[in-house]
Amino acid sequence: MIDLSDFSVLETSTILKDIGDFPQIIRIDKAYKLGLESSIDVFANYKGSIPKKIPNLHDCLVLHPKSKLTDLVSCSLGPGNDLIISEKLKTLLAHYELGPLKFYKCNLLQGRNKIEEYYWIHFLYDLMKEVLFAKSEFRLGSDVVTGIGSYQDYVNFSSKHDPFGFLRATKLFLPSKFKKLDFFMIGGFDQNVYLSEALAKVMIKQKFTGIFIKT
Repeated sequence: MIDLSDFSVLETSTILKDIGDFPQIIRIDKAYKLGLESSIDVFANYKGSIPKKIPNLHDCLVLHPKSKLTDLVSCSLGPGNDLIISEKLKTLLAHYELGPLKFYKCNLLQGRNKIEEYYWIHFLYDLMKEVLFAKSEFRLGSDVVTGIGSYQDYVNFSSKHDPFGFLRATKLFLPSKFKKLDFFMIGGFDQNVYLSEALAKVMIKQKFTGIFIKT
C-alpha cells in the first residue's frame, strides 16, 4: 500500500520575481477560433478524459507582457489542473515513470513573438478507480465523510450529495503496484500533481524554473 503523503507535490510558482506575472498566461488570442471541436474552450470540458479531437493549442495562449519564460508556466485556461511545460522539462519526464496523461504540442504568444517549444500536459483520471477507498479519508467542507469504501460508493455519493465536486481526500492510498510512479495525478477529489522523491530532487538540483515543490 502506498501513502500519497510520502510524495512531493508540484505547483506553479507565484513568486513574481521569478515568473514576472501570475498567472503567466492571461488570455486566449483574439484571432483564435473558439467553438470548434478542437478548440481550447471545448477541450476544457474533457477534464480527466481524452478529448474526441486533438486540441489545437497553437496561436492561442497569450502571455502577460511581464511574464518570464519558465519550465512550468501558470495558466487558468483549459481542463482543470493541467500543466504547460517546456521541452526541457518534458525531456526530463521521459526518463521517469508517468501516470496516465497525454502530451499536446502548444506554443505561447508574447507581443509579436511565438515561443514554440512548449507542451500541454493533460492528466487522465484513470487512477481514481485504483484508490484504496476503504483506507482513505474524505471531507466535504468541514465535515468528515464516511461510507466511501469503493469507487462506486464515491460515484454514488457525488451524484447524491456533491454535484459540484467539492469532496476532497485528506488521506489517500494506492495499491503497492503503483510504487514506481514518479509523476501523476489522481483527479476529482484530489487535484495534486505528485512527484516521487527522486524526481523532486532532480528538478530542484537542475533548477527548473516556474516550479514550487511541497515536500
